[in-house]
Amino acid sequence: MSQEAATPDNPSTDNLVLRLLLGLGLMFPALICLITGMVIPTVSTLNTSLLDWKGFGQGEFIGFENYTHLFSDKVFGQALNFTIMMIIVRLLIVAILPVLLALGVNAFGRAVRIPVRLAFTVPLALYTPVALALSWELAINNPAARFMRGEGILHNPATMRPTLLVIDGLFVLSLALGLGLIIYLAALRGQGDAPLTFKQARRPLLTVWTISLLATVALTLQAFDWSYILTKGGPINKTLTLALFQFGTAFNKFMFGYGAASMVPPLLVILVLGLAAGLIVVLAGLQLEHVSPTTSSPGGSKPVFGLILALALLFGMTGCLVSAGVIPAGIAGSTLKPGIFPEGMGIGDGGPQIAEALGTAFLSNTVILSALAVLLFQIPVTYLAAVGIGGLRPLGKRSEWLLLLFSPWLFMTTGPLMISFFERLRAAEMINTSAAVVEPSWISIPILFILTLLFKGCEKPYRKAIAEGQSPLGAFFKKVILPSLPLTLLLALAAVLVRMQRFHWPLVMTSSPDTWTMPVALTQLAIQYAMTPATIGQALSLFVIPTFLFFLVAFGIYQVVYLERLALCGPDGSAKVEEETQAEEIRETGTAEAPAG
Repeated sequence: MSQEAATPDNPSTDNLVLRLLLGLGLMFPALICLITGMVIPTVSTLNTSLLDWKGFGQGEFIGFENYTHLFSDKVFGQALNFTIMMIIVRLLIVAILPVLLALGVNAFGRAVRIPVRLAFTVPLALYTPVALALSWELAINNPAARFMRGEGILHNPATMRPTLLVIDGLFVLSLALGLGLIIYLAALRGQGDAPLTFKQARRPLLTVWTISLLATVALTLQAFDWSYILTKGGPINKTLTLALFQFGTAFNKFMFGYGAASMVPPLLVILVLGLAAGLIVVLAGLQLEHVSPTTSSPGGSKPVFGLILALALLFGMTGCLVSAGVIPAGIAGSTLKPGIFPEGMGIGDGGPQIAEALGTAFLSNTVILSALAVLLFQIPVTYLAAVGIGGLRPLGKRSEWLLLLFSPWLFMTTGPLMISFFERLRAAEMINTSAAVVEPSWISIPILFILTLLFKGCEKPYRKAIAEGQSPLGAFFKKVILPSLPLTLLLALAAVLVRMQRFHWPLVMTSSPDTWTMPVALTQLAIQYAMTPATIGQALSLFVIPTFLFFLVAFGIYQVVYLERLALCGPDGSAKVEEETQAEEIRETGTAEAPAG
């Protein structure tokens, strides 16, 4: 943290140099991970798109011929058309209801906020896209029919596309409401019991709202799971997404050059959106602060906000109940029975091998590898970079501009870069190994942004501690490092949950049962081995229930104990909010209460 608190008039040159060296040094591992894990694969993908390459030997350079073919390809046009439809549906969901729900909840006290927060923690803990997709299949189709071959609305050409859009929209709605409550309530949090006016809250609110829209577009361009599992892009490519088009082109037809070219346009858009989001964050000058929890209603129970809350809860809870309720409905519809794993399912000697494969896929390849990758590498590397940028502030007030080095890849997943990663692992003879299961996202850029904003918000408490006579090192540990640990742990839990549910990466990199992750195991047992609904239902229950219960308890504790104390403030922090509130009172009444102390 800056030494300006101790010597504000004239900080020594030695301290400035030390901050610069330490800050950049802590960023160095993250920069290496960024270059090897994002920058080089991006360049490699661009290069591959200029080749006629079947995946073997040296590709032939053909310039922009792949793009000429691509933009006249009717199938690519269908994929682009459906992806745009998904973007429109998702934007309408993300842009409206989460904001209204947060505004309605914010008008009431903690007695309303906490139950609503906990209610919308359920869809966050139930973040299991593959399990949800398979549950929709079980719930919609006749359980007596052969699995994945039913003639329900998911297999009717006339209803396939709208059905998939509705299912995807319900899933996005449930996540948007859960995350929106956390983020928007932090932006509306204010200081103490003082309510925020719109003028005071508009900067964090508009920043978060804009970034949520940018993220929605970027992530939808990489959408893969729902289309692959439920419809395979059919009928006649009507539900094909851009990511699924690339998958089929590269990994089914072995047209790697053409497949790379198909993802370059969305990849470039994703890079631009990430850079735009980074610029917005930096220019908005936001920071995260810890403030005292409130028990009273900040704005009073105004009728208009009561109506907004009632309508938002009605639509929001209905959507979440439908989205989350499909899992027990699917499992119940599968008519589970004891000893469900039968003999002769095509894996070794039958049932025991299937049960063993599922156990390995769940515990070893999904839970343990995900936790180790996050806790031993991703979080430490990201945390050190955030300390270097937001804690040590090597460039002073301009330190947040260092985030722009990372921001183009803010919304990037491994999907658009899959061909580059596949070739890298194949050259190292690592395909179908346990190491190939681990997605090479060694730094989390969203977590880097969040922690950097938190460290920035710790600067004032740190300066105050220095002014009170504490040593710089002791103050840094007590006022910067210790307050960051709860949020770091929460972000680590969220990162583990997301990694556990990854489907696209392990589907491409692994194909044998002993290297399956649980999402891949579920889909492969359902499709490749044509298992009965009862078998899939039991597998779903073994995977979903323990995962859901663990994260529901963990996230629920955070909602009650920690997230109520987190505020997303303007560039001058909550102190500025308090000053503006008092100034507003003076203008309106001519008087203002003296500040405590």
